[in-house]
Amino acid sequence: MYPYQDKGLAGGELYIHHTIKALLKLGMEIDVYNLVTEWKECTIGRPDEWEYEGVKVNIISSLHNMSLDYDGYITHLAAAEPAMAWCITNKKQCYFIAHNTHDYPIVRFTANTDKPIKVIYNSEFVKGRCNYPNPSFVWTPPINIDHWSLKRDPYYNKYITLVNPLKDKGAEQFKRLAQLVPHRQFLVVKGGYYPDLQITEGYPKNVTLIEPQTDMRGVYGCTRILIYMSFHESYGMCGQEAQAAGIPVLAHANPQTLGLVENLGDAGMYVWDNVDNMLGYIEVINLLDDPYEYRKWSIRSRKNTLDKDTDLRAPALKDFFELF
Repeated sequence: MYPYQDKGLAGGELYIHHTIKALLKLGMEIDVYNLVTEWKECTIGRPDEWEYEGVKVNIISSLHNMSLDYDGYITHLAAAEPAMAWCITNKKQCYFIAHNTHDYPIVRFTANTDKPIKVIYNSEFVKGRCNYPNPSFVWTPPINIDHWSLKRDPYYNKYITLVNPLKDKGAEQFKRLAQLVPHRQFLVVKGGYYPDLQITEGYPKNVTLIEPQTDMRGVYGCTRILIYMSFHESYGMCGQEAQAAGIPVLAHANPQTLGLVENLGDAGMYVWDNVDNMLGYIEVINLLDDPYEYRKWSIRSRKNTLDKDTDLRAPALKDFFELF
């Protein structure tokens, strides 16, 4: 139960969509319900039932119209609290996906009940910070490794790329970095949410700004380095995708971005604690000018993702649903 759409997808939407596709592939029966509330952009012009990449989507005007015939109900993000309350009222099993460290007291409230809300964390970092006493499973963002296996020429792929130019994602720091190294080319990809908060002006001439992409392979195909200058990250889906494509990922690391560090592992290249340490970023960027160093970090990045393929991990998630 969540506003479900087929465009403008951000990390959370991609997470749930590809998770559902993986579970359908294993034989589970899953339907999606969109609520016609403030999420009208997901329902305008849609029939009451439609399908997106094999996922059946139903539009309902209220939770009161939700069928009671399912064995369990999955929810996350904006729909989480009303959906969890609905499940408690109707004595139905609820599975809550925790994408971040925001605390939901309603989850703890059910911990010692007959039907505790089951929690699916997107990282060990989020699990450690939230620490709900409920039954749980860590399911990092799904990824098809072969999908991101691109033939790349690091000398043709010139861009240092930032995805989602929000202040919290370090857009101002990225702008400053580009100003300091005018001989390098930078790429900004607009994100799928908070369009009014994205920083889209004031970049120097060596920065190219593009609209949100439905297929990020085109972006990674021209990216030399993916950069994170975020103040907080629970996992960093783009980092995982870029590594699968063999792209070195340079990231600001602090106690609020340890989910990203968990994701990138030893294959990540880090500037620790100080997001404004421009010399730190430039040092790593210069290091990767060496063909040997670039190849080394590219191979290391790719290897970091090999055991994360969704098809390898999905049976364990299916078992978690069937266990209760």
